[in-house]
Amino acid sequence: MYIYYEFLTFRQFDWIDAFLLFTFSLLFLHLSYGACIALFGFFQSLKGGDPYRCRLNEDELKSISLNSAPVAVIIPVYNENPDEVFVRIAKMFNELNTFEDSKSFDFFILSDTNKTHIWIQEETKFFDLLNQTDGFGRIYYRRRKSNTNGKSGNVSDFCRRYGKNYRYMIVLDADSYMDASSMLLLAKKMEAEPTIGILQTNPIIYKIQTYFQKLFQNSQFLFSKYYLSGASYWQMNSSSFWGHNAIIRLEPFIDHCALPKLPKLGALGGKILSHDTIESALIRKAGYSVLFTLDNLGSYEEYPPTWLESLQRDQRWCQGNLQHFWFLGARELNFHSKISILLGIFSYLSSVFWLLFIGFSTLLYLDDLRFFRLAFNSKDFEIIFKEFYLEKAIQLQLLTLSLLFLPKIIALLFEIIRPSTHFKSRFETLNFFLKETIISFFMAPTSMFMNVQFVLYTLLGKKVIWKTQNRTTKKRISFVSAFQTFQLTFLSGVFVAIVLFLQELILFYWLSPIWFSWMISPLLAYFTSTPLQSISQNSDKELTSISAYPISEPVITEENALKLILTHPKFFSYHLFMVRERLMETKRTQLSLEKLCDTMLKGGPNSISRWEQNRILNNRNALLYFHSKYWRTLESEISPYFRSI
Repeated sequence: MYIYYEFLTFRQFDWIDAFLLFTFSLLFLHLSYGACIALFGFFQSLKGGDPYRCRLNEDELKSISLNSAPVAVIIPVYNENPDEVFVRIAKMFNELNTFEDSKSFDFFILSDTNKTHIWIQEETKFFDLLNQTDGFGRIYYRRRKSNTNGKSGNVSDFCRRYGKNYRYMIVLDADSYMDASSMLLLAKKMEAEPTIGILQTNPIIYKIQTYFQKLFQNSQFLFSKYYLSGASYWQMNSSSFWGHNAIIRLEPFIDHCALPKLPKLGALGGKILSHDTIESALIRKAGYSVLFTLDNLGSYEEYPPTWLESLQRDQRWCQGNLQHFWFLGARELNFHSKISILLGIFSYLSSVFWLLFIGFSTLLYLDDLRFFRLAFNSKDFEIIFKEFYLEKAIQLQLLTLSLLFLPKIIALLFEIIRPSTHFKSRFETLNFFLKETIISFFMAPTSMFMNVQFVLYTLLGKKVIWKTQNRTTKKRISFVSAFQTFQLTFLSGVFVAIVLFLQELILFYWLSPIWFSWMISPLLAYFTSTPLQSISQNSDKELTSISAYPISEPVITEENALKLILTHPKFFSYHLFMVRERLMETKRTQLSLEKLCDTMLKGGPNSISRWEQNRILNNRNALLYFHSKYWRTLESEISPYFRSI
């Protein structure tokens, strides 16, 4: 900071210089934080880990029984691929059954699905799952009629209905997988240390389909363990919580972690999108620890297959993190929790500050250049400008780059000295490091640009809609899609390059990594979406056996789902079993539903609204009435849609 102050005060110090100094201080502090936690992680790695973390040896593990500690494994789903979700559940359940404490674990599939064809597939797969695993009484499926508050509302609904029956809750995402030994270890760690409220794992990226995913999987293996161990060290008992692949102590979670509704303020108000950070802060407020386990656990998650999907997820996280500013003034929250909230907010605001810093620095440079040329003759200008002005600028640039790249270089040296099991050789490690460094170097300015857009969208009140994440890809994204996403970025890069080339060549070359990144962003998105020749699940061979169940006949599609659920004996019986009987239903309601059934039977699905269709699908008496009348009515008297199954 002193070097930058010297740089700014060389000729004068006005409001632009004050703004740049303030901005640089914030950004340098943020960069220093990242570098420091990585260094903490390296030191912990050399020491063999943090001795104050909750650890259990084999004898302690055997002595802890889970017979009196029931655990619920919950999997919230929302319009996901039922084949993939249910096969992971089957594998986890079957693997748990090989252990002595398996009876302590129950599985809950918590569905918020609102697409009829996926809904009926989920119900069918659920009964197939029970038959294949003999999971009756231990695997449950519940679908909400209204997906109020998204995933957080889904989890809250589970806690209200069933939470009192369990001591712990392992939360998995629809794309998550956790092996049985890891679930047992997490539960036993919670039993061994009653003060732990949340224990978070580090999920490993698996099911790699594209080069983009492969890049981030290898980056995780090479770098993340040092950053995470360093963060865990300084955060102590206020570690990060990511909302999934973690175990939660249910009693304090139910009592203290109900999410408040934010004041109405555009996209910054209403329901909380990123609930995990606030839940961890609330459980710390209740006096319980939030810890990060650095054990090498079999905890896995998928990663967005392309850069476009990754940015869509970032936009949701951006809005969710910016909403957290409401909690910075809460006196009751722990100081470490507030720091975590602030860091989450600044992870997106920093992009705005970086863009402002670069823009104002460019204007200041052009103004200084004009001043030097007018104030000095050509010889003095050359000496003063190059030997002082540019020298200070280069020092600042090198210092900034060292904070960015030094942790990565140290991580590389660690892996070369002690080769990782993930990489086959030192050459492979070095080869990946160079590729990852180059690609991430060119992605970073574009990510900054996109994050600025996300922040502006949020501040302008543009709300993010909770959508199902695309998890599969069989071919590259189209170049047209990539260009449409990065159109503004590309045009900004072309504009900046032309202006700098015409104004000052030194700036043109100095800022070339930024405008060049913006210009090639569609190409980067296009080429990194390239599918791999063979889809690997992970280096863990146990996961390669995951495969989809065969789809039951007839095939359930969006077009025939309603017909099958109302008329096909198998699908109708499955669905009827899942719908509860309404004992207080009035005669007037029954007649209204029967009239809707008659209308739809004669006129087809389009004769009534989607809301009216859902009324029938969620009512046991209406289902029985429609199914009975369908089989007792002549084919010529019903809609062509229902004439054949």
